[in-house]
Order: sequence, then C-alpha cells, then structure tokens
Amino acid sequence: MKNYFVFAMSLLACMLTIAGCGDSNVMNDSGNSNSVETEINPDDMHQIIENGKRGYIDKDGNIIIEPKYDMIEIFKDGLARVSVGADTTMGYYRRGGKYGYIDATGKIVIDTIFDEIEYFEDGLARFKINGKRGIIDKAGNYVVKPLYEDLGFFSEDLARVKSDGKWGYIDRSGKYVIEPQYEFAYGFSDGVASVRVDGKFGYIDKTGKFVITPQFVDAGSFLGGLACVSMGGDKWWYINKNGDKVYHEMDGANELFDFLRVWVQDIDAQKADTIK
Repeated sequence: MKNYFVFAMSLLACMLTIAGCGDSNVMNDSGNSNSVETEINPDDMHQIIENGKRGYIDKDGNIIIEPKYDMIEIFKDGLARVSVGADTTMGYYRRGGKYGYIDATGKIVIDTIFDEIEYFEDGLARFKINGKRGIIDKAGNYVVKPLYEDLGFFSEDLARVKSDGKWGYIDRSGKYVIEPQYEFAYGFSDGVASVRVDGKFGYIDKTGKFVITPQFVDAGSFLGGLACVSMGGDKWWYINKNGDKVYHEMDGANELFDFLRVWVQDIDAQKADTIK
C-alpha cells in the first residue's frame, strides 16, 4: 500500500509540474498575479476607494491607511501588496505601475519601485525591476540580485535562473553551481532536475551531470523515486531514477487523473496504512 501512495503522490507532482511549469503564481502579461487571494480581510480592516485611490478603514470608520494607492490588496502575514500608477480598470488584470509592500500601520516596508513583485512564499518574493528579475526578503534585502531574465524559487538550496536565453542554477550566495546552458529547466526534487537540451528532456544531478539522458518530450519532477514522462503523442508512463519504466503506458491526462483517483480510493478504503 505504501507503494500505491508513492505512485499517487508522484503523479500529483507530475501533473502540477506539467500544468504549471513548476513555480508559482499565474502571471498576466504584465507579470502580476491573476489569482485571487483566498484569505479574507481581518474583521477590523475594510478597503475603501476615494477618488479612485484605495486605502483601509477600521470597523469604526477610522482611516488606518490613507487612500493613496491605485491598488492595494488584502493583508497576508502582516503585509499587503500596493501599487502606484497601476491601471486597475479591469480588476485583477493590471497594467503598468510600480509595486511594493506596506504593513498594517501603512508603513512602507518595501518601496514601490518594482515593475512586478509577487506574493511572499517562505519569506521570499520574486520581483522584476528594469527588465531583470531577482528575489527579495520581507526586509527589502536582495536575496538574489536582479540579474536574470527569469528565475524560480530555491528548491533543495538551488534556484533555476535564465540568462542570455539559457537556464542554469545558482546557490543561495548567488554563485553559479551549474552554468546557464539549457533550453529550459525545472527545479530540483529528489536530488535531480528535469532540463531540456535540443528539444528533449533529461535529468541532471546537482553537478550538472546527466543521470538520465535527454529523450523525453516532457518530464515531470521526481517524488518518492518516481517521475512521469512522455515521449509524445499524449502517452505517459512512470520511470525510476535508472530511467526504467515502472508502470504501463497511460493515455493522456484523463487516464492519469483516473489513475490517481483509483489509488486515492484504494488508500481511503484501507486506512490501516500510515505514511512513514
């Protein structure tokens, strides 16, 4: 039964990787998130709009944050993303402006100087300024300087970065561990990462050595020693870290999701097993 769970979790990781390219928020063409926060405003804070500008009042109607922002979002972990100059006429679809963060008192924690800045995850947020991307912490310090065309979050202490059209990996000091050389790259998981060379995906270790040669049209992340891969034609199967097939060929996303549903039902039906 534990093997069933590994299959199911690996499948889920695969589908998330392939559907969402591994990282983060859904971005509109200005680079800002289109997703709506699921958290609700605290009971004592309510957003207001005056003359097209946004701020917050408390439950008694007292102004907590002056309405001076073109965009202000709900607070999450004590911070709210704000913008000056953003076009919000289409709601969450925004264009232009500069972005930063304020705290619940209205104090600017991160100056509104960024062309894009995402939500914080584990205390870090990706941003874009002057056409380059980096990572910032909640104190406004550059964790990764804005030197890259694109980048992902840290995974197993390495972050994928794009420079001059190629992807590589840096460590937390910003030093290249694997020089940019790949057409595309996913984050590390289970000690390996899926990268594309000459139109085919394979898997590398943290030294950049291929442990599974490039041969796949698409390749998900490893989880629990398994990853799902495709040779094209909407056909998918699981491989282990030796590159061996460990489950029969599956026909497209419908069978993949059916497969996950069956394993989950099987797990639910036999509740004696525990995850170790």
